[in-house]
Formats: sequence, structure tokens, C-alpha cells
Amino acid sequence: MLAKEEEDATDENKEIQNDKKVTIAYVISITSCQANATHVLDGAAILAHSIHLVSQNSTYGYARYAFVYEHEAAECVSALERVGWKTIVENKLPLEKDQIVDADFRKHVDKHGCCGIKEFMKLKVYTLEDHPIAVHLDTDALLLKPMDRLYNTMLLAPGTNTNKTLADDHLMFHKRPTNASDFFFTRDYRQGSKWTDDPSQYGVQGGFLAVKPNRTMYEELISRLTNETYGLYRGWSGMGHSGFWGASQIQGFLSYVYEHHYPGQAIELNRCIYNAMINDSPYHKKTGACLTKEKECQDCRTLDIENLMSIHLTTCRKPWECPHLPDKQFPKLCRDAHRAWFQVRQDLEKNTWKLSVPTDGWRFEWTLGYCQRPAGMARMLGIANLTMGPNKPKNSRQYVPLLLPYTSYR
Repeated sequence: MLAKEEEDATDENKEIQNDKKVTIAYVISITSCQANATHVLDGAAILAHSIHLVSQNSTYGYARYAFVYEHEAAECVSALERVGWKTIVENKLPLEKDQIVDADFRKHVDKHGCCGIKEFMKLKVYTLEDHPIAVHLDTDALLLKPMDRLYNTMLLAPGTNTNKTLADDHLMFHKRPTNASDFFFTRDYRQGSKWTDDPSQYGVQGGFLAVKPNRTMYEELISRLTNETYGLYRGWSGMGHSGFWGASQIQGFLSYVYEHHYPGQAIELNRCIYNAMINDSPYHKKTGACLTKEKECQDCRTLDIENLMSIHLTTCRKPWECPHLPDKQFPKLCRDAHRAWFQVRQDLEKNTWKLSVPTDGWRFEWTLGYCQRPAGMARMLGIANLTMGPNKPKNSRQYVPLLLPYTSYR
């Protein structure tokens, strides 16, 4: 359901593109995946369907691309294509270790992050020049609303009617874009940095990267990585941007490179609205001050889900983990976010794949029956003597994996 301002934005955008000639590229990178990888494939399937659903109320068309690292994820190519992704198989990474000149960077590039040097596969988003905008997302993300105002802002000249572009509260520090702005992102204030409390030194959140594709920029970024220096304490070229998860990878590199080499080209979006991770305190643990250094803190945990454009299920846990999400540890918005994810799954199975959907289950109010205890799971899957796995308590709940359209990959 769209908020009124988004409905108005949709009507206004028809003046710009009423035939969806402009197509936005939505992109994921799969650098490690086995054929039965529920956390990758189910996430990719639900994300793909959320893109389809929100685009029905958008003036922009969409295309979905998955960059796949052939040596560690080729098994998943067919499954990804069957759930809506056009795969681009890469037989080498954008940056190989032996290309890195700096010894310390080579030492640290595979540490302090999830994917090591493979994380730089995300930079391939800059190569999709057939599209004016490309948005790279993680597979635990979900789109909730059309992001037309963001795209209008990225494509339209300054001075355009602001009713058609991003409101100030969608932008951090109310910083307005210019014609040179080609990178829109959110920052990870939750992590901060071990070495500084300067927010400009904090990492880019790698789950949402909206860019204007430009192969020249891509080649420049790879060239900089090849010749860049990185130290655990001094960061990139001695300029900092370190002391957090992913500092030696894309999170730290993009934070550094856009501040020092491309100033004015990056625009920070409101992390409570875009790429919302939700369960993050806005306050410094020791001082109680705002992590953003603003006088008043915006607490993302207090927002209604109707105010969010996209979510990133990290600090709220993954839906396929079937977490408890107790009130004392997680805000209601986390449960609402899980429900939104399962609603997209339900729509995919019921309205696209024409399957029956669950009618009961553990915490049905937000899992919609896709988390089951043993008896319910056995009934749904038609298994007489279901075991929940060696590490599962007898009466535990378990996620019901997607069975179609890639049943043979389970």
C-alpha cells in the first residue's frame, strides 16, 4: 500500500515517463552458492518478486541482473534464472590478490568482512551502461515501495519541481544532489569506527548502492584498488575509513574514495527509510550523543513500516532463521519487516506459481506459516518421520524452504 505522497509522486512522474521507457537495473552479486543454499536462493527469489511488485506502481521499468562468480557459485545459475534474474557469469573477480601492489592491503583484504576480495564484485554495478541507474542490493533486502522520487532526483536537473524529487527528510543532513551526484548510499552508523567518532569516516552500508553506471568510473575504481594502500589502523592511504566490519573491502573503500577522490558526487540517503536495518540505536553507547553528530537523533526503530522504502534484514535477523524476535530485544518494526518479507513470498507462491499457501504455523502473525514445528513441517512436506536436524531441539521451529520453481535444486 502506498502512502499518499508516494501516490502523488507516481501521478507526477507520469509527466516524465508514462510508458516506462526508462528501465532501472536491480543487481545482486552471488560469489558463493551451492545448489541447496536456501539463504541465497530464497532471498534472491523474494527480492526479485518484491522488485516486480513495487514496479507495478512505478513509472520506471525494471531489469534484474545477478553477477555470478563461476568458480564458487555456478551451481546456482539455473535456479537464479528460474526465479527471474538474468545471470552474468564472471570467470574472474574484478580484483585478484596478486594484482594488489600494497602488501598490507593484500594481507587484510580477506579479513574483517563477510566475503573478502569477492566483495568487490559489487563494483560491477557500474558497468551496466544500458541503464541510467543501477541499484545493487543484498539478497536479504526487500523493496517496499516504488523509489521513483529517488530515481527522479538522480536523473533530473537541479531546479526541477521538488514535488517530483526526494524530500529533505529522505536525505541525510538535507544535502541536495547536483548534476555531478552519481552515487547514492546509506551509511552504517551502528558499527561506527573503533578509531574515530567522525561520521564521514564510517563505512558505506554495502547492502544498497544506487549508481549511474559508467564503465570509466568502474575502471578508475579498480585501478585505484590495484594501487591503493590500506593499513589496519591508518586505513586507506592513511586517511582513515577503517575500524569496522568490511573496512578493507567495499564498505571502507567507497567511503574513502568518494570523500577524497570524488567529493560532491556521493549523496547519503536516510538510513531509516532506505536500506533500513531498523534495530539500530541512534545513540553512542558511552556518551549518549547522536551517532550522526546531529543535535536530535532519529530513532529508526520508532518508524512505521509504511514510511520505509526498502529494508535490509540484518539486525532484525533473517526470515529463514525463524527467529523469536522478543519485544525486549526487537522493536515491533522488526516483526513487521519479517511479515512484509513473508507476504511477498506468499504472493509469489499463491499468485505467480499458483501454489497453496500455509494456513497456520509458528508465530503465524508474522511468519504466515512459513516457520513450522515438526508436525506442521511434516504435514506440509508430506514426510512421515521428519527430523529437524542434529542441532535442532525436539520441539523447535524450522523454516519451510521454497519448493518451486527449483525443486530439483533442493
